[in-house]
Amino acid sequence: MAEAVLLNSFVDLPIRVLLAVGFFVALRVLKFPDLTIEATFVAGGVGAAWGATQYDSSLAGLLVAVMLGAVGGSLTALLYAVHRTPVFKLLASVIVMFSFYSINFRLLGNKSDVNFASEPTALNRLTDWEALNGYNKVRPFSTLLGYLIVAVVLCCLYLLFRTDIGVLLRSIGARASLVASCGRNPTVLLWLGLALSNAIVALAGWLAASSSGNININTFGTIIHALAALVLGEMLVDVVPRLKHKTVSVATTLAIPLIGASLYQLLTAAVTYILTIQTRDGSVMTVWTPRPQDQNLFFSFLLTVVIIAARLLQWNRRTVGIAEADAL
Repeated sequence: MAEAVLLNSFVDLPIRVLLAVGFFVALRVLKFPDLTIEATFVAGGVGAAWGATQYDSSLAGLLVAVMLGAVGGSLTALLYAVHRTPVFKLLASVIVMFSFYSINFRLLGNKSDVNFASEPTALNRLTDWEALNGYNKVRPFSTLLGYLIVAVVLCCLYLLFRTDIGVLLRSIGARASLVASCGRNPTVLLWLGLALSNAIVALAGWLAASSSGNININTFGTIIHALAALVLGEMLVDVVPRLKHKTVSVATTLAIPLIGASLYQLLTAAVTYILTIQTRDGSVMTVWTPRPQDQNLFFSFLLTVVIIAARLLQWNRRTVGIAEADAL
């Protein structure tokens, strides 16, 4: 059981990274606390199920998932354009999030849970082949596909952020007036950024549903995982001096969600591993097995600990900086 926990954490890591990257684009690059990702992550899984059941195609599900994610982000941006106040950022995303519950329900054929593991899609054939050849625990090829998708997404974002449009996207969160003075429409750029952010999150949902062959639209808690990953990544950047002075670089910007998601996945796997004790005779004794109903409380507590640790770290660095300034 303990080994299975470590293997599952390695398999699920690409999903965490894509989720953290998508949320990072909205929260840190655009300075937009977008709650729509709670719905677009599920919409990505709905797209995977829809493509598998309607067309027996993983590629069709991928295209539908990305489209649904982009539509969700676009609707949030359009609603926010109607009333530009800080609080309406949350309200616009909440409205879209609630609306997408009904959309996801309709796309699944008025069902809240769909299992499509038996559909003859390319990914299902790959996982079936891995299971027949004894790779059902490790799943090397389907896992490698997830890491390949992460690499492609990060490379595309790196190239995008180095273009003129990418520079404007990175500036719109803090200097929207500067973007307007350059002759660009901030509303259009915000729409582009939120569509991109939610498309990446939907891609994570597609990968998660395709890996398990199942989707349940009552899944929630996506924001907790994404926020915890971002806080961990920013803590590491704040600790390492070389990274702290290069936060404006594109590479460091993209490294924050990547490193944060990796640390968060490692931390959750370590906690679960500690709760499982391997005895001398080879048997496994479980100290405590969290149920699905307990996971939200567990991850919320973990996020609270991470936020408090980040705050204490900032306070300690500020205190040291003041003491050094007084000494001079």
